[in-house]
Amino acid sequence: IQLATYARTVSDVDVLVLDAIAEKCTESDVLQRIHSTAADMVVSLVGVETFGQDIGCLERLKKSCPNVTFAVFGYYPSTFSEDILRQSSIDIILRGEPEEPLGAYLAARPGIGVTEAIPGLAGRSDTGTVFSNEDRRIADLDALPFADYSLVRKELYEEAFLGGPCGAILSTRGCPFTCTYCTTTYGHQIIMKSPEVVVEEMKHLTGEGIKFIRFLDDTFTLNPKRVIAICKGLLEANLRVAWSCLS
Repeated sequence: IQLATYARTVSDVDVLVLDAIAEKCTESDVLQRIHSTAADMVVSLVGVETFGQDIGCLERLKKSCPNVTFAVFGYYPSTFSEDILRQSSIDIILRGEPEEPLGAYLAARPGIGVTEAIPGLAGRSDTGTVFSNEDRRIADLDALPFADYSLVRKELYEEAFLGGPCGAILSTRGCPFTCTYCTTTYGHQIIMKSPEVVVEEMKHLTGEGIKFIRFLDDTFTLNPKRVIAICKGLLEANLRVAWSCLS
């Protein structure tokens, strides 16, 4: 939702968010949706535990829609960009934080050769050579537009035992720790939203009908002073919303 909102806001493109799992769509349902909307680009998150199934599904969709540009993002695509491009039909990979590479790609189309210079983008050159550019971190997370939950069916999202509708906020990107059982999609450099913006985003979500908020930060409690500032902001705003985080 965050990426779709960014693309619509910054690049002024028409977007449709399809959560095939939440909406219980079959693969043929997804294919029909691509055709019915005349989509010219499909952007998909590729999971860690479901990597093989996700890529396999996208390969079949690409075969049925050869003129549609297929882009992926996520931990594995960011880490193994060139391998994925060489062994699949995926057209481009949005490495690291996907917002700015996608925005720059949409602005550059259909400039021949222009996309090869975009930071954070991996793909194939006009001659078919695979390229993978270094990703660039977003310096100011406060500048990102808040996710527009009107793009999805909010009633489909609930938090176990706590109800819904449930929304999510990623207020910190990066994690300083090197736990062997974990993946750090955004690396070890920490970039945080300010407490004031976090509270405003929580207000935004509750205004859209969200009743429960899940923080997706790898380690939300990394900076105790920031957590206390957020909690004080919630009290001052009299914002009564249930939320959870990882620590």
